[in-house]
Amino acid sequence: KDTIPRRICKKYLNENSNIEYSIIEMNEMTLYGKCIKTDLANIGKVAPEFCDNFNKEYEEKYGHFDYAATIYESRFDSQQCEYWISYINKIDGFTPIIIPKSKWLKFKINSTIGNDIQNVVKIFYEKFLPSTKYKIKPIPELEYYHENTAELLIPIED
Repeated sequence: KDTIPRRICKKYLNENSNIEYSIIEMNEMTLYGKCIKTDLANIGKVAPEFCDNFNKEYEEKYGHFDYAATIYESRFDSQQCEYWISYINKIDGFTPIIIPKSKWLKFKINSTIGNDIQNVVKIFYEKFLPSTKYKIKPIPELEYYHENTAELLIPIED
């Protein structure tokens, strides 16, 4: 673990927020979900609304979703993206999304509130990433939801 980025994250997070991070490896997985098209300028507004509407429609039948994913049209050359809400289990009528095997920079966020997650994403891109040697891999970013916790998973090159 790199202590300089950890200090940067703590410095820029609200005192009520807590963040931990590590590097993990995950095998290829298939998620099943639905998406909304947006762009980077609007994803902060569109994603929480999409999550709320998705939960209203599907949570009672399938439970709370497992993952959210941001899939970029062209990771480094476009502002266009899709925001996906998905489950690990196959659900008829939902579109499969294949997430490649990769190394991930994992930030644990002790909250599932959209603003808390967006704050960590902002800190990651504005403060953390420029202070490290990590290179982002051009595959989807993930948010994993479990036990009142969210994990921001950023794919990194080996």
